[in-house]
Amino acid sequence: MQAKAVQIEEIYQEILDGKRSRFPPNTWKEDSNRELAKRVTKYLIETILK
Repeated sequence: MQAKAVQIEEIYQEILDGKRSRFPPNTWKEDSNRELAKRVTKYLIETILK
């Protein structure tokens, strides 16, 4: 059985909904090219602020 990977956008939405208080530890540690940060920003602009 394989565990489902949680998307960064889902985690961000949970933070906005109040289900989480912050991102999990080391979320940004491996994001050297800022790909996760770009995805979260895109999600904010295209989905939340539309």
